[in-house]
Amino acid sequence: MSVFKHLSDAFSGKIYHWNETNNIIVNEIWQKIEKLEVPTHKMIFEQLFVSSSSVIEDLMEIGPNNSNTKKIINIDIKKINIEQFRQLHSILLSFFIFIFYTTNPFLKKDLDKILFEVIEEKDLAKGFLKALCKVDKEKINMDFINNKTWDYFVDITHFGNKNNLGQLVYFSMIVLQNYNYAAENIKQKLNRF
Repeated sequence: MSVFKHLSDAFSGKIYHWNETNNIIVNEIWQKIEKLEVPTHKMIFEQLFVSSSSVIEDLMEIGPNNSNTKKIINIDIKKINIEQFRQLHSILLSFFIFIFYTTNPFLKKDLDKILFEVIEEKDLAKGFLKALCKVDKEKINMDFINNKTWDYFVDITHFGNKNNLGQLVYFSMIVLQNYNYAAENIKQKLNRF
């Protein structure tokens, strides 16, 4: 992150707001993940949660990789409250878990159970997962999945436009890049178990 952007974020109150909202939710979820007893489940959730949290950082332009990012989705993070961040984390972690167990169906029951232990927005996540389950199991339709996730993101934050194809593509790229990073880390770590 450039020094100028960091100072700008600090003086505008953006970093303070981030720490008082998003980071509280991250810590709540992380503490629950750390208490998981099965090492492989714990590792999977750690990797997926770090990457799903990175999606939020990228979209809010708060992380270190965003100094040269062009604003495609103009989000004022100071207008997003702690409950909205809680909902975002629940949806994005649910999305990552759904994609992971779609490619690893033998883990679905365990991962669903754990998901609902570590997130607070259980009803929201259940509705979201139910909507995603409309996907043909034989042929994963990532366009449908990304579009549904984007719709939830816009509904929660009140930022972005569901009908803006550029924003949807940008969102999809960020989400899938972060998911692929997590999946690769999980694969490497599973090879060590």
